[in-house]
Amino acid sequence: MAKASSKEFKGILKRARELINNKDYVNACDQCQAALELESDNYTAHVFHGLCLSELEKNENAIDAYQRAIAINPNLTLAWKGLADFYDKNECPGYKTELVNCYQHLIDIYRSDGDRDRDIEMLFKLGDTFNLLNRFEDALKTYLDIGECNVEVKWKVINLLDKQISIKPEYANLQYTFYCELFSPENVSTILQRDSVEKHFGNFLNLILRQRYGTVSSEFVSDCCTCFTNAFPDNPLGLKTQVIIGVRQLLSNSDVLINDDIVLDTELMCAINKYQSFTNNKECDVLTLVHGLGKLCSGDWIAASQILETSNLFECQTFLVKSDLLIHRYKKVCGIANSLLRTLEHNVTVNTDRVADSLNYCCVLSLSSTSTDKGYDTALKLINTVKDSSFIPRHLIIKALATIYINKDCFEKSHKLVSKLSGFDKLYLTGVTKFKQRNFPSALDVFTDCLAVKETASVHKHLGMSHWHLGGSQRKQSLINLLKSAKLDRLDSQTFLYLGYYYRDVASDNPKATKCFSKAFELDISNSAAGIAFTDIVRECSSNAELISLYLKVTSEVEGAEASWAWLRLGLLHLSDSRTEDSIKALQCALRSSIEDAHIWECLGEAYLHRGSYNAALKAYNRALEINPELMYSEYRLAYINYLQHSYQDAIIHYESIVRRYNNYMPALKGLGECYIALGRYSIKQFLHKKAAMYMSIGIGFLWKAVRLKPNMSCLWKLLGDCCYISSLIPISCLDNVTLPMGDLCAETNENIKLRLSNLTIRCYTLSLHGFSECASLWHDLALAYKYKAGFTDDVQAMDYAIVCLKRSLLLDSLDYRLWNTFGGVLLISDQPKQAQHCFIRSLQLQPNNSQSWANLGVLYLLQKDIELAHEALKRAQSQDPSFITGWVGQAIIAEFIEHEDAMDLFRHTTDLGNNSESLIGYGNLVCRMLANRDTVCVPTFSYAIDSMCAASQAICCLSKYVDRFPDDKDGWIIYGRLLDR
Repeated sequence: MAKASSKEFKGILKRARELINNKDYVNACDQCQAALELESDNYTAHVFHGLCLSELEKNENAIDAYQRAIAINPNLTLAWKGLADFYDKNECPGYKTELVNCYQHLIDIYRSDGDRDRDIEMLFKLGDTFNLLNRFEDALKTYLDIGECNVEVKWKVINLLDKQISIKPEYANLQYTFYCELFSPENVSTILQRDSVEKHFGNFLNLILRQRYGTVSSEFVSDCCTCFTNAFPDNPLGLKTQVIIGVRQLLSNSDVLINDDIVLDTELMCAINKYQSFTNNKECDVLTLVHGLGKLCSGDWIAASQILETSNLFECQTFLVKSDLLIHRYKKVCGIANSLLRTLEHNVTVNTDRVADSLNYCCVLSLSSTSTDKGYDTALKLINTVKDSSFIPRHLIIKALATIYINKDCFEKSHKLVSKLSGFDKLYLTGVTKFKQRNFPSALDVFTDCLAVKETASVHKHLGMSHWHLGGSQRKQSLINLLKSAKLDRLDSQTFLYLGYYYRDVASDNPKATKCFSKAFELDISNSAAGIAFTDIVRECSSNAELISLYLKVTSEVEGAEASWAWLRLGLLHLSDSRTEDSIKALQCALRSSIEDAHIWECLGEAYLHRGSYNAALKAYNRALEINPELMYSEYRLAYINYLQHSYQDAIIHYESIVRRYNNYMPALKGLGECYIALGRYSIKQFLHKKAAMYMSIGIGFLWKAVRLKPNMSCLWKLLGDCCYISSLIPISCLDNVTLPMGDLCAETNENIKLRLSNLTIRCYTLSLHGFSECASLWHDLALAYKYKAGFTDDVQAMDYAIVCLKRSLLLDSLDYRLWNTFGGVLLISDQPKQAQHCFIRSLQLQPNNSQSWANLGVLYLLQKDIELAHEALKRAQSQDPSFITGWVGQAIIAEFIEHEDAMDLFRHTTDLGNNSESLIGYGNLVCRMLANRDTVCVPTFSYAIDSMCAASQAICCLSKYVDRFPDDKDGWIIYGRLLDR
């Protein structure tokens, strides 16, 4: 197309501009097209065309028109500005990114032209666009590239940084710096006119609270807080910030944690009062801090502790250390202080060195008051961290270290340290040293001198304790000092503990003593002496459930050796209620912290014994004896367990050890008697008569000594009677060395030893009945004694006495099958078979599984020649107890009576089961008869019974036992002689 004249072209552009100004974009667009038809590479025509198309919402065509213009001349700003305006007005995704490109080109053009104002304008717009795109780093860099950090730039940067959740340290410093400049006295009035200033001012105050200690002047903080409060009277943030900063200043610039008193400056008190009235007691951490501080300053330390422990705010927890130290909660102090020390590594808002040293010093004071070696050792290690501190006065370090050494009984070291002190501290620690050395008269004098210098609760307490330990009439004087101590410090557990001692032991006022012990225990639940005294005094009036609940509370709140006493008493309480498993668990818990406590091992052994765990009990009692060889009870229980386990020789060793140390200890003498009785019984069963006689002689000696010590104890007379009864069963030829007690009990007579023993048995059982006349078993034993006497003396009256005694025993206990069985045996001997049968049947009715009564019934039928019934009864006895020898002996006698071929085997089996006199003589007799009968020599049973089963030698052994037991039996000697001759 031929190029149009310049005049015509300009006219078209002029009409297009006029139409655009009149917002007639349709006709303007036609004019632009006409112009472009005349001159297609005209920059202005493309820009006008792009503007019209954008207004007509032909976005793609508009962008194309602007880009054509830029392509014609990229160094001109008109097309770039038009394109930037187009992208800025449209919210289409992706346009903002293109907008960044436009602004960057415009900035480059303005900078090349040296147009600083337009450059700054574009930088602001570019930064805002980056902000909209959430390109934080680019936005911040763009704002900072402006160079002139005026109020507007700083405000933009602050807005940008406040929106970030976390920012780099360098940006945080920049944020704080810009805040300080914006809210400086010269700018704050202007800034307060801006939108959202309350929010940003609040952010600035919160930022101040996070600044490192020492970087912000207290005057600047005070001005800012005052300005905020004046500008926004409904917002408490200014007062809150002022309170927190004031408290941090208090912690960082004073000895508030280590001094007894807390003094707040006027400005802080004013801020606290305003903040309290403003918040109207709404719950928040800062208000908790304010209330806790108020209680601390007023001396209400318990209330302060209760308030401060509800918040995890660092300042609250720090002052909680102070309040707990004042109320003697030493263990809690260490726990909180250690937790704070760990967080202090990351806390820059306070003077960490001063606060750390103060917390460590509080820990030292607490540990030095715990009364445990572990606590003292830890305190010594910890004091090394603060001994060179510039924040803790030197005399306090020396005083604390001296206190530790005094508590550890290192008096030489403590004396050197105390000598470096002066005034009251020196005098007081000297008194404490005397007290620890149990030099109570000197301690009393020193503490009296202390009162002349300074009256404190601790001095009065030590005066009262010194009076108490002096004993006698001095104890009455302890009351005045202890009451004064309680008045000055109503939170000292030790003071109320000694007041309890006074009311319990001197005034005999148990209600007051209980209250004092309860108070001491409540103040310090880890005070084992208070816990023991309190629980012991309330035991009589409290149920076991209440005591268990109390012990469980202690064990759940107190750890280590301090809870050992509670575990021990809990275990013993469970044991008294027969809850052995719970008792064992509790005692094992007690041992974990007091492994070398012999008494706990002893109690654990008792619990194991009650459960029936004899081996475990033996180990526990042995361990107790290893720790303390003087524990008589442990050795006694060892002997008792050995007795239960039939280890009689081991039991005798322990009993004799006790008797050597405590010559007249009756339980050990009784135990020795029981052991020798058991050994004697076993020896008689084995037909070891001389050994049995030896055991019985020793047993009689110990039991005779016991009854002389305790003549009113029925059990001792019973045991002495048992000993004499067993001795009377021994052949008279073996009784030469048996020594009988002389005196009123057994006078010297010409009677043989066997009769004297029988009479002595009856005498002992009778004396036992004097103390326990309603005991059926004692009447039974007395009947057996009379029965035995009647057996070897043919004393009819003795048998009558036996019947009378058994009737008496049955009147007392008619349901005891053993009494009926014995009564039947006595009646059978007395030739009263029908009555005897009735007794045996009655015994079986009471106890069907009763092999002894079945055997006795079988013997009765056998005597009456009723072989079939005898066999049936004996068979029932065998089925009830296959090892019961009497049943087998009865069957063997029946077999011999009917000449059954199994008689030999049955008798031999009885000798294998044990030693029975009828079995021994019966087997020997049968073997002798078989040997004498020449007709049986060639029979196979002869070869089997005599040769293969060694019947002759076995029979000789049986007869040797028999004649040893019954030396007056001529038939036994004849059979024995024939067997030996064979």
